[in-house]
Formats: sequence, C-alpha cells, structure tokens
Amino acid sequence: MFNTIGIITKPNDPRSDDKARELAAFLKDKNVAVVKDDEQIIEQADLIIVMGGDGSLLNTARTFVDKKIPILGINLGRLGFLADVPVTNMEEIVSEVLNGDFIKEERRLLSCQVEQNGKILGQFLALNDAVVHRTETLKMIEFDLFIDDKFVNNQRADGLIITTQPAQLLMPYQVVVLLCTLV
Repeated sequence: MFNTIGIITKPNDPRSDDKARELAAFLKDKNVAVVKDDEQIIEQADLIIVMGGDGSLLNTARTFVDKKIPILGINLGRLGFLADVPVTNMEEIVSEVLNGDFIKEERRLLSCQVEQNGKILGQFLALNDAVVHRTETLKMIEFDLFIDDKFVNNQRADGLIITTQPAQLLMPYQVVVLLCTLV
C-alpha cells in the first residue's frame, strides 16, 4: 500500500533522530523506501511518519498541506493527541499500517487571518485550533469575527479559540491508527 515513506524528525532532538534511524532500518527490512529530504518527500512519499509530538506533527502538516500526503505521528512528546502512536509500539503499529490495517481520517484546516486597523498582522493555517489573545497585557481585546468573509459578531473577551472538528473515531480497548490527510 505504501511504497515510499518520508520520515520527519523533531528538530534538534537526538532521541527523535535515533528512533527515526531505527524506523528507517525497520522499513528497509520490509522493502519500503525511506526519504527524509522535504523535496524527496514531496516528489516520492505516499506516507509521512513524524517522529515527535503534536507540535512536530502540526509543523509537518503545515509544510506539506498542498500535497495531501497522509501523516502518521509517532509520539515522542508528552500527551500525543495527534501524534498518538506510542514509540514503544512503533514497529508493530507501522507494520499494521503497511498491511492496510488503519483508519484514514481526513481533517479540515482552518485558514485564519488577523487584522488590526485594516492591516494584516498574520495569516495562518491551523489543523486543530486557532487561538487569538493579547500577549503584552492582561487587558481584554475587542474583535470582529468573520467566517468565510461574512461578519458573525463583535466581541470583547480575553481571547478567542476556534477549533476544528475533533476526532470521532476513538474506540475503547484497542489501538486505532489515524492517518490525517489535509483537505
């Protein structure tokens, strides 16, 4: 099912690099090609495996958003809501994925733009949530909320959190491997 897998590691993390080498050797033993360079991943990979935590997975999703390559997260972080495959079960779970035993979950991205007095302060893509808040003081902010360029409301608040639809495919007492494809 997957012939070439791109492996992305958490930057400046020796443990992530070590586990990526272990995974690459495992995949090569299964006759699966491994690529690590972004350009090679774009051109050749039909699956990306991220070695890190949710932050690493989110960064990878933003980097490859236009390519629609499925992403699997191996959790080297703390919680792992998105990168939910435990590193201790890495080879077992990756074997299952290679055998087609997984659930593919498509996720939508939020496209966010922050403006102040007509000036664009930033444009962002968010996979799970977007948070807007004041950084330098504890004062409330006032903002106009637009969705699809349509005015929703004017609000004064400490901040705003907008979330995407959460995963709904959680099954008790069994590991469910979720591959995220960005749409």
